[in-house]
Amino acid sequence: MLPLMNALEFDAMTMHGEFVYGPAQPCRLTAWLTYLALAITVTTGCRTSSSSIRVA
Repeated sequence: MLPLMNALEFDAMTMHGEFVYGPAQPCRLTAWLTYLALAITVTTGCRTSSSSIRVA
């Protein structure tokens, strides 16, 4: 699915349901994307590294 999404040449996308699969899932997905992914989630008592999520 990700190669198809890259072929569509989006400028950016928003994430929402990806967080259901854990805080690392958005980082795994954005490593494959060729465009920006905009995401935010609110958690308590948990910190994750989001270095692969780019902020525009």
